Amino acid sequence: SFFDEGNQFSIAAEAGAMSRIFKYKGSPNLVFYRELDRVDGEKEYRPLVTAKMGKPGRKILIVSKSPNGRMYAFAVDIGNIDFKSGNLRVVNLSKLEALVRIGEITQNIKPMGTYNFRLKGERTRFLVRLAIATIQESQPKLIEDRRYAVDKDRLELIVLHQDTTNPKKIGYTSFLLGDD
Repeated sequence: SFFDEGNQFSIAAEAGAMSRIFKYKGSPNLVFYRELDRVDGEKEYRPLVTAKMGKPGRKILIVSKSPNGRMYAFAVDIGNIDFKSGNLRVVNLSKLEALVRIGEITQNIKPMGTYNFRLKGERTRFLVRLAIATIQESQPKLIEDRRYAVDKDRLELIVLHQDTTNPKKIGYTSFLLGDD
């Protein structure tokens, strides 16, 4: 649950989950609370995680959980004019620099950085090469190298994040988003 101008809103916030696209125009920080029932039957709200929402706009909220149980929340602004159908956006939420290749284009993406890859193909759906590496001690360390299905008619997002079992590694999650 979270509160806005005294009104309570409840959403599911599961570790590793991503919200749907929504338009946000509230406070720059959004605090989520765990709703508990006290012994006397009253509701108690304990802060669970705070998401820095930034400026108003179209957002996706990503929630993750570390091995020690601490929750993290990140808001990703997807409303930029350059993120339309036919693009694949890579967001690096990890603490490591990443080298990402989509098709023939390779891009170095700094921590908390973003890059839009323009999808080029003769058909709507096609396969491209996806390669992801971290930069460790000035050398790339490959974490993924495979063929990846893309769709030019959809917004696609790949989120790079810290591996919760090993902070020296990164993992990734890919999402197809509605283009609304």
